[in-house]
Amino acid sequence: MAKVEKPLFKKQVVMLDERLFSVDLESWKASIAAEKGRIELELLHGTYHEKFKGMKMGQDWLVEEEAAFT
Repeated sequence: MAKVEKPLFKKQVVMLDERLFSVDLESWKASIAAEKGRIELELLHGTYHEKFKGMKMGQDWLVEEEAAFT
């Protein structure tokens, strides 16, 4: 479990496994484990991503884009 309130980005990429990360593709929200509970994020998506709704995610990469996270 993470030891900070917000995700900490080192080198702009964080690898998350299924224990630390969950995603709801119906509402397009992701949840990341942190020391004081889970942090919920809204996912940006397009019509291309609709084909993934029936899949189970295992590992995921959280990538920071310039000025995307504050």
